[in-house]
Amino acid sequence: PEPSYWFAWCRNEEERQQRLLESLDNLPRPVIIYGSKKQDVEHWFKTLQKTGFKRSAMMTGDSSLSERLKLLEDWQNNRVDIVVATSAFGLGVD
Repeated sequence: PEPSYWFAWCRNEEERQQRLLESLDNLPRPVIIYGSKKQDVEHWFKTLQKTGFKRSAMMTGDSSLSERLKLLEDWQNNRVDIVVATSAFGLGVD
């Protein structure tokens, strides 16, 4: 199916983070969360892990080739539901 997008204005960072976590409870899988900075991706990956989203992974420009290949394999074999990534992820996915 074609990708769909959802966005809403948030008054502050706390509200934005809460809305993203709430939306993950309802969105169909797989889901990609793009971050513009490596630090944002790392933050969201840690947050997802802490809040129970264990079938998540992350990729940045610093990810090694073996890490990238493993993530893509896990993604294709439905072992990962949520990927948090910089635009580097889009370079390896069709």
